Amino acid sequence: MTKNNNNGVYIQSIEANKIYANNKRGDYLTRDYVGKLPYSMQLIKMLSLKGFKTFESKFNSNKLLSNAVVNVSFDYDVDNAKTIIERTKERIEEYKSYLEKLRLEDNKEKDVKKLEKEIKRKEKEIEKLGKKIDDAETYLEKVEEEKENKEWKSVKVEELREILYQDGFFIDYKKDDKTVRVEYVQFSRSSSKSRKGEVLFIEKKLHKEMTEWQRMGLKFDEEETIDLVSIRAYESLIGSAIQGLININVDNILLVDDVKSTFKEDVNLVYAEGKGKKKRLTVDKADNHSITNDIFDGESLLDVRVFKASDYADKSFVLLRNHFFKSAAFKTDIQLFLKDNCPDGVKYDEWVLHDMFGNPILAENVKMIVTPNSMKMFKMAYKMKLDDVNANREAMYAYWKDVVRDEGQMFGVCKYEKPSQAPKLQDGTITQQMSYQMINALLVNQDDMNELLAIDKKYIDELKNNPSTLIEHLKATSNDNNLNEFYVNLYEINPEFIYTKMFKDYRSQVVNRYKKRVAKGKVRVQGDNLTMLSNPIELLKQAINKLDLDDLTLSGNQVYTTQFDFWQDVALHRNPHTNMSNVLAVHNTYNANIKKYIKVSKEIIVVNSVNHSIMSRLSGADFDSDFVHATNNSTVVRLAKKANEDYLVCETSVGESEDEAIVYKLTDIDMAKADNKIAESKTVIGECVNSGQLAMSLFHHLQSIGENEKAEQVLQLTNLVAALSTLAIDVAKKTFEIDVKKAVRSVVLAVNKYINKDAGIFKFEEVPKEKKKFKPSFFENIDRKKRKEVMYVQFNTPMDMLQDILNNDDNAKPTKTNELIDLLNNSLDKDKANRNQKKKLIEIGEELEDAIAKIYVDTKDKEKQFTLINDVARKFETRIGKLKIKPETIYSFICDIHDPNAKVKIDKKYNRLLKFIIKTHKEIFVNIFSENFNGSINENSEKAS
Repeated sequence: MTKNNNNGVYIQSIEANKIYANNKRGDYLTRDYVGKLPYSMQLIKMLSLKGFKTFESKFNSNKLLSNAVVNVSFDYDVDNAKTIIERTKERIEEYKSYLEKLRLEDNKEKDVKKLEKEIKRKEKEIEKLGKKIDDAETYLEKVEEEKENKEWKSVKVEELREILYQDGFFIDYKKDDKTVRVEYVQFSRSSSKSRKGEVLFIEKKLHKEMTEWQRMGLKFDEEETIDLVSIRAYESLIGSAIQGLININVDNILLVDDVKSTFKEDVNLVYAEGKGKKKRLTVDKADNHSITNDIFDGESLLDVRVFKASDYADKSFVLLRNHFFKSAAFKTDIQLFLKDNCPDGVKYDEWVLHDMFGNPILAENVKMIVTPNSMKMFKMAYKMKLDDVNANREAMYAYWKDVVRDEGQMFGVCKYEKPSQAPKLQDGTITQQMSYQMINALLVNQDDMNELLAIDKKYIDELKNNPSTLIEHLKATSNDNNLNEFYVNLYEINPEFIYTKMFKDYRSQVVNRYKKRVAKGKVRVQGDNLTMLSNPIELLKQAINKLDLDDLTLSGNQVYTTQFDFWQDVALHRNPHTNMSNVLAVHNTYNANIKKYIKVSKEIIVVNSVNHSIMSRLSGADFDSDFVHATNNSTVVRLAKKANEDYLVCETSVGESEDEAIVYKLTDIDMAKADNKIAESKTVIGECVNSGQLAMSLFHHLQSIGENEKAEQVLQLTNLVAALSTLAIDVAKKTFEIDVKKAVRSVVLAVNKYINKDAGIFKFEEVPKEKKKFKPSFFENIDRKKRKEVMYVQFNTPMDMLQDILNNDDNAKPTKTNELIDLLNNSLDKDKANRNQKKKLIEIGEELEDAIAKIYVDTKDKEKQFTLINDVARKFETRIGKLKIKPETIYSFICDIHDPNAKVKIDKKYNRLLKFIIKTHKEIFVNIFSENFNGSINENSEKAS
């Protein structure tokens, strides 16, 4: 890899409707490099291609850009000419109205002879607005002329995807005063955004080579029927972001059969009732229902020696990627286990084991044990075209090994275990945040909630009253979107800064942001997120053909983790979390064999999935790096035990439709149809989650007011939600015996029946006429869209209880208050400031604020906002770093912002500009503060605490 490639390569991310408008209508195409090809095996391959070009960002030499690939999102329809004409006319009127306002202000300022610079700034703004009006009117004329053409008809998102997948698109680039047109074709799902329906398009000239490489050279006929959704998902595995690479000799892999555990348990069973199109979902208790767990699903064991020879010697788990391969590999002393279990009378260096196909491998050569669940290439085994299924699978396995061997046997490491980044307790105890779904499913009372919030309440108090805690918090949460670094720098220059009104105001903002975070359910408790490993000793025994499911290392709800003391109970949660049946109480149990052979860190939890409904309880968990929130918090553990006693696990028996199976071919049109269904499933899942939490809140509220029968009905709705969330994930590749989308809609309607104003459950003296339904108060924090008809009211539910407690916390203890101006070096003469330098700073500050404001207006995606703001920050940091600025100029600039008696006031928004000045001219900035700037606390600051 060349310089900086491990940071990934930034690419354009463009909305599909903008591309259509450019290609079909000639609209201007705004291009921002806010998408990213992460460092991955796919990117490594791309960078090896002669035609894949990259170039450095003008403002950040550590940032590589490329036009070879474009990320395309499909969030908006293409508007028709009528809509565009109306919107353009409205925009022209807005521009004209604002222009008139500016002209009036301009004349007024001239009359009173106000500041020349403000007049000039507004004159420039008037000039820009005039051009915008001219451009908009010209565009309006064009649309009016062409509105009857087919290109100006509206296009729905689904059809738009089909058009771009089949036809591709072009982008015109300026190069050496010439226009170069580059054609793009649909390539692969965007690894991080596939559930949102975003897709990568690649330069046409690179498409064939990259596609063949992703599919390991296997040839597909466009007319053959295939499992399109799975193959598209598996071929993009190598596009997942990786931390680095690890070498694994494929001849040291022992592939063994998967093992299933089937057992009986009483459950709440969701099933389809009725006939034909009248089938609907219902839920009932089912005694002795059969549950099957795939006990090694997605996991593998990797020898300690492989870890030691890699960059991951200090890790105990790595999530691996390769062609059609995904596995969570856990550090294991495989060789020690095999030596300890070598049969009597057999020399260890002669002991031969056999893989699932009967192929021999010397025990001393086994460095990895894996099962077919990790080997996604078996989906395409039929491509080997042999006589039977098993022969095809064996041939495909050999083919895969040849491909990986030829490419150097390097596997991508997507992630490894990491301890919580949340602040630790004073005794060093690790904490980790919960989620609102977890909290809202707990059967808590007021005392329970106070105990649950104890850590965060204390931390909030520390943020208010302990400067060192606040400064550490600012450092830990600093980024280009906030001013944390600026305030930390000022504190380090002079600790007295914490007593200024400016700092206290910012502290209030920081505390309120933290409280708002907690109010969204991100409550910290003792514990961490632990990656699950299921029955590893049993997997070792499977490798030597000695597995006995009646002789288990761990049984029932026993677990093994060094995160907590042994022989204590622990509560486990995992999102998505629907109701009380999704929490699991487990018992942490010491086991000598696990300690001896399985070299796991504190961030791993060994679990048992034999004859135990752990996978169902934890929302359909598997073991390909799924993690659980684990805590020994006494309140949560007590409530988890109670939930396990009182609430049955939820299972579904909804089957696939026999009459309407989805059939796909490997064509662009079918890819579009499949991806449209995947994007639709995201909406369906979102509706499920929201309905589930509304139902859960209703359950608590109805119970609290004695409406137990209604509460039980609502609880059953949460079981339906749990089942539908699972079904919705697969709607792109399966047709079920019920219509999942309609079923979700019926649950939404059923929940709405209880929260509608007319339901009579919530009674208020005055309800605004436009309000039609009620939601819990905490939904105001989590609803992305606030609807006029919704009134947020107090429910008797855990999350609203949490908000009440947070709203009643104490204010910060009173301390003295300094003016920032009093901390400045009085020996500097404000009148010696360089006017031109100061004028330049104000101009740059105005540009900076405008640039950031525009990002927030134009871009709604938080990730893209962050990338764009980062680009703007680097751009302005570079500009400011090149300026020569006198200390007196910066001194004068600060005075004009923060001196309450300043003749000319500069807006406090320019503090963002000061952030960049302090970074690029720190030595000058330090000298602007009073003589005790060197970091030692003076007499006053020692007394103030």
